[in-house]
Amino acid sequence: MMANGYSLKRQRPGAQNEAIFYSDYVRSVPSFSKPGGLMEGAQSIELSTDFGGDIRYNLDGSWPDERSFLYSAPISFQENTIIRAAIL
Repeated sequence: MMANGYSLKRQRPGAQNEAIFYSDYVRSVPSFSKPGGLMEGAQSIELSTDFGGDIRYNLDGSWPDERSFLYSAPISFQENTIIRAAIL
């Protein structure tokens, strides 16, 4: 259920509901300079955030954590690559 910018994790009649605020989710996802998809040739992707925080990323398709690469410059690649990024 989505209402007023939040999503209820679990509805529990008669008890306080646990909520995930949409704004918290948006703050945890950085912006990519190009949309995902198939591209040919060498590519460079820039990541950014309007909310601050460290952008961490992985190039192996796994979800980033505190041990992942710290973003500081455009990411260049020439072969199939899955970039996953998060603001931590």
